[in-house]
Amino acid sequence: MATSFTTVNDAGNSSSWIEDQALSCSQFPPIELAVLQDLYHSGQGEGWVYTSSGTPWDFNQPNPNPCYENWAFINCSTSCSIAEIQFYDSNYVGTLPSSISNLTNLVSLGFKLEPKLTGTLPSTIGKYD
Repeated sequence: MATSFTTVNDAGNSSSWIEDQALSCSQFPPIELAVLQDLYHSGQGEGWVYTSSGTPWDFNQPNPNPCYENWAFINCSTSCSIAEIQFYDSNYVGTLPSSISNLTNLVSLGFKLEPKLTGTLPSTIGKYD
């Protein structure tokens, strides 16, 4: 199964590519799904504007898998783990949840043109075992 990836640079331009290597998981890691739910609720996700490619986040379906379903703002590794989160002019309103530190494979976190993002980075982010 080919996996598509999309990135957004600082100027808001997106680029996509297809990775021919199949993802090695059949189910998205539950701990990472919980982090995305926290991020959605703390950032008032029901009001997000989806200007980039990708689909809106949908937690109501059975067994959601943001990597296979190409959720907006997220790029995944080939091991079906979140590698990058990039919000760009999406109307993110609120703070970052401390649970974001549970994304142990996260290599990039970006918020561009998000004036309603408040607070500080959780002190646990980037502190992995």
